[in-house]
Amino acid sequence: MKALQRTLAILASLFLVVQTVRHAYILWFETRTSLLDKYDQPLKDEIAAAASVDDLLRRYDPVRKEVDRIKAERRAADPKAKFEGDEDSEPFRSEQSLRAAITSWEERAKEMHAPLLLVRRAPVGGSRSRILPAG
Repeated sequence: MKALQRTLAILASLFLVVQTVRHAYILWFETRTSLLDKYDQPLKDEIAAAASVDDLLRRYDPVRKEVDRIKAERRAADPKAKFEGDEDSEPFRSEQSLRAAITSWEERAKEMHAPLLLVRRAPVGGSRSRILPAG
């Protein structure tokens, strides 16, 4: 019986060591880039370099017009045309990336301008916390 337990312990240890080495390799050494990143990188660089939401809007307007033009052409050819599978092709991918960047910018702006809320203790005699505006 002890031989079986030792054999199972050795196999379990071997399995755990192999899995740990595999996870470490994936975490630290395996490449995470794609060969197609060089085509997608200019848009990401432009989004990251935008100084204001207006810069993003200037970039978004022509892309949005191109998307609308393509959709109109497809609807003219086929009134029942669907656009679900188009997210992976240009200009639809750029339009979605720019839309996400603009939405993110707007959310950050809302967070910065939202009034701060502080948690204060109720006056002596009360044990509940209340959320009150700062100030």
